[in-house]
Amino acid sequence: MTTMTTYTALCEHVGGWWEITVPELAEGGATQVRHLDDVDVTVRDLVCLMTDADPASVKVRAQVTANDRPDRRGRLVVAAEVAVAAAAAAAVILRRVLAGR
Repeated sequence: MTTMTTYTALCEHVGGWWEITVPELAEGGATQVRHLDDVDVTVRDLVCLMTDADPASVKVRAQVTANDRPDRRGRLVVAAEVAVAAAAAAAVILRRVLAGR
């Protein structure tokens, strides 16, 4: 039996995107989607990349938040969070390649 771990996807609509942060990911888990229907798959992929978790063990709980940040600053902050998450995911992939997985 697989133990499920629930991850929270904090979704905030900014411009034409839903910006998502995952507070349970210590390495700056952030991503974005165009449609809320894509949150589950996108966050599951992010979690698996960053934690090496089995996709069957990941449960996503989406939570839509109000956009209370100033628009330009908010976009810059989330863009930085997405860049950090991308770098962390790239590091995980590189470690796997170097380990021969």
